[in-house]
Amino acid sequence: MLDTQAYSLFRLRKRDRIVGYMRYVSPTMHYYSTDLLWWAGEAIAYEHKDAYSTVKDKNSQYIFEWDLIKMTHKTSGDGMDALVVHSPFTSDCVAVQCESFQEIAQCDWGQYRIQRHSYLFVNPELMTAFKYNGYIPFDIV
Repeated sequence: MLDTQAYSLFRLRKRDRIVGYMRYVSPTMHYYSTDLLWWAGEAIAYEHKDAYSTVKDKNSQYIFEWDLIKMTHKTSGDGMDALVVHSPFTSDCVAVQCESFQEIAQCDWGQYRIQRHSYLFVNPELMTAFKYNGYIPFDIV
């Protein structure tokens, strides 16, 4: 069974292209997959790794840092676009609203229906805005 703990599952990228996934079974044992189904010990070459947030969206897709998600409040129906980033203050992820840059703590995500719809690393305009507002301390592509 796939271990879904944060910091044990990563999405692997070369610039803006997803090349696979890596999971840690122990500190010295890790496996790689191109599809999240079949795992092997043969390494996949990558430049960046994005941590798993421990949350899946409404379509059971894994949500990783740098994912752009649509969050729809379950009671009010209000929707917003947000970026998933790791909080520098906790070990959890936060969703940062794309328009207001207001943060939504991961513990509050249960109030929303979440759907991943894109990635920050393929949206240069948003990447510039998030860099300007201090959410991207380095080049992610």
